[in-house]
Amino acid sequence: MYKVLIADDEHRICSLISRLIDWQGLGLEPAGIANDGEAAYLLIKELKPDIVIADIKMPRLSGIDLIKRMWEENNNCKFIIYSGHKQFDYARNAFKYNAVDYLLKPVNKEELNTALQKICNMLAAERDEAEQLNDLKHKYEDNRRKLREMFLVNCIKGTNTHSLEICRAEFRLGFGDGFYNAFILALDDYAATQEMNRHKNILSRIEAIFCDSLAHRFDEFVSVIIDNEIVALAYAEQVESTMLNKCEQAAFLDVHQYITAFSGLSITMGTGSMQKGYPHLPLALETARQAVQSRILWGRNKIILHSKLHYRHTPPERLMSKTAKLKLVRCFEILDSDSFISWLNDLFAEFGADCHPSMLFDLCDEISDVFNDMIEKILPDVSFVGGPLRQDMLGRVNNAGGIHEVQRAIRISVVTRLNYIAEQKSILDLAPVREAKQYIADHYMEQIKLEDIARKVYLHPAYLSTVFKKSTGMNFIDYLTGYRIEKAKELLSTTNDRVSDIAKSVGYIEPHSFSKRFTTLVGIKPTEYRRLHS
Repeated sequence: MYKVLIADDEHRICSLISRLIDWQGLGLEPAGIANDGEAAYLLIKELKPDIVIADIKMPRLSGIDLIKRMWEENNNCKFIIYSGHKQFDYARNAFKYNAVDYLLKPVNKEELNTALQKICNMLAAERDEAEQLNDLKHKYEDNRRKLREMFLVNCIKGTNTHSLEICRAEFRLGFGDGFYNAFILALDDYAATQEMNRHKNILSRIEAIFCDSLAHRFDEFVSVIIDNEIVALAYAEQVESTMLNKCEQAAFLDVHQYITAFSGLSITMGTGSMQKGYPHLPLALETARQAVQSRILWGRNKIILHSKLHYRHTPPERLMSKTAKLKLVRCFEILDSDSFISWLNDLFAEFGADCHPSMLFDLCDEISDVFNDMIEKILPDVSFVGGPLRQDMLGRVNNAGGIHEVQRAIRISVVTRLNYIAEQKSILDLAPVREAKQYIADHYMEQIKLEDIARKVYLHPAYLSTVFKKSTGMNFIDYLTGYRIEKAKELLSTTNDRVSDIAKSVGYIEPHSFSKRFTTLVGIKPTEYRRLHS
């Protein structure tokens, strides 16, 4: 229950306000009554009420001065003040010091209880927040590493907004205005990396080895495992570059020696550029990321220093111009792997080994977006053994060791999926063709059209015409005509029906049209065919 203190220089008013309060309904209890501001101040200090209802004008200490004093002392009790109409402008000052509500005399019961309910809600929310904070603080001592990792993860994601002071106080990180650097250790082999998801203890051991070898060289050192990478952030008040470089190399050798015991595994370490001052901490992480990404161009299983990298910063629009994008869309629309390979060769002919790795990752994203748009139109429910294109392609590219390996990685990911889609689409296209042929067999004697069959198989007539010709080698009309003529040949050789009747029985209204078409396709007139085959 929340405690309420009432302060007014008239005892009668205090009693009246007490009778207006819905104590039980709001879960409140009286803390006391004060008949002047100073007495109210002393009671607040002694009884620690949650809510104070006070008149603006009181002897010794006004309601406004009482609120101000509590605010200056960081006392969090909530105030409701009341006064007459003439004191409204004066009452505005109370809101500078976090008064919650203001009521006019005579105090209305409903307005008073509404204000109290509002405060109760605020207090409940603050209490919940305080409990959560206290719980976090209790766990903090046992989970200091997790909090430090949380800080680092936020930095990696670019969502860290904490000042240096909060960083030191809340996360207990010994950062200052000195020098920051970052390291990223990434497993190289793609297939093995997938396997490593079931063996996180190996990554944990690598992290421990690396930290044991290097952390003591810095004033502060924090690391975290994300997916199949270890990201470390280091801080030092002063640095001696030559000595640190040797220590970094020694730490990597310790890790390298451990990981070589696992067949097929290798690891690359990207070292960022040293940055001066806490505001530049994100740049240390960014340069470490750029360094480790550069393994796709400069090779794996080594230390890559960002300070040693030199890139040719190609304008982003050159990676995929509007014309190039339209060509790519066309390649995907017609499911032509050869056209895509040619398109990719042309694109990479413009690249060099000194292009920025991030541009290649952006290229993967662009290709994936175009590919996914195409899939949504052609085969929306398709799934691939290797997973979504973006995931597979980035995994393969991340495992490349040069510009040509990057190109090969993209080619394999895309072509594999293009061929699979083409195969699945071919299988799916056969079904409506089979239905169309069966419909002709059942209705050839009627006046049927392509549009009739298209409606039956739920395809656009133009698309049905395309897949029908691709499957049968002839267009719809030629196939229907050929089917009718074959049926007519059967009737001519097995019955004595008149030619005009046979023409109607195979779907021709005009006997003359039938005889002309029959003669064109068979080479002789229907009557001659009957004489030869009856």
